[in-house]
Amino acid sequence: MNFQVTGKITNLSTLAKSWDIKSNKVPSLPLSFKTSFDGDLEKANLRKTTLTIGKSDFSLTTQGTLQKLKQDPKIELTTNLSLINGPLSKLWGIKPVGINTKIVADKKTIKASDLQVDAGKSDMNGELSIHLFDKPIFIEGKLSSTYFDVYDIIDSSTKPPSSQKVKPSKKNFLSTDKLPFDLLKELNLNIQLNVANLKFSNEISEYAGVDTNIVIRNKELKMPTQIRIFGGKIQNQLVVNADKKSVNVETKANSIQSNKIKQLSKYLQNSSLNLALSLKGSGESLHDLAGSAQ
Repeated sequence: MNFQVTGKITNLSTLAKSWDIKSNKVPSLPLSFKTSFDGDLEKANLRKTTLTIGKSDFSLTTQGTLQKLKQDPKIELTTNLSLINGPLSKLWGIKPVGINTKIVADKKTIKASDLQVDAGKSDMNGELSIHLFDKPIFIEGKLSSTYFDVYDIIDSSTKPPSSQKVKPSKKNFLSTDKLPFDLLKELNLNIQLNVANLKFSNEISEYAGVDTNIVIRNKELKMPTQIRIFGGKIQNQLVVNADKKSVNVETKANSIQSNKIKQLSKYLQNSSLNLALSLKGSGESLHDLAGSAQ
């Protein structure tokens, strides 16, 4: 059994509108697709498969094997994703990024191993698994990075097209939009994240070491985090409960060297800071949380 498939959509944005999909994130760019396949229902080879948006603004390439298709299917793929600097990255507000991974999947689990992310100077590696038969779906993984700068991913200079006029916001200082508590009811999650050198602000030149574990169980998010920065440690515990629509935050900072903080370095020399903070609030929006905070 052999076949080849090629296809092309001349304008994704026009197609989305014809399907009544309303989104300003669908590009006015062509999409092309090409794949080839040979084998039988016992074992088949998926030859190089490519999906491209624009000339090469976004490309997805994959190849591998499909086994036991008629009884107990198993898929093994090597996948590469690339987003280059161009109209699409500007539209999505994402800087160029490359992702490589090996995917093994059966009827119960999808696992991405040897996961590598490259964006500017930043790196990320690890593995992720999705357990499809669990209710709700369970996602677990381990991710680590030697150096990670959020501005290697996010294009903070992205502005709306000049033809679009941005009206002044009439919203409150804190948003009254509903927070996505229902997302905590849709999945269970356990992600361990370790970053040796994290840069999260252009205003803070010092890198931070971050160890955190993001856990969602029984409609509750728990996120204990330890941050090594400014010569000391910051320990933070975030708990979000979907049923109670509550948010609890506890933070302890120890031995923070004030001379390493730009805003304080002129006023406090050879001193260290300690901080203990506990906040509890409930409500469906940031505005409600702030109003009920204790």
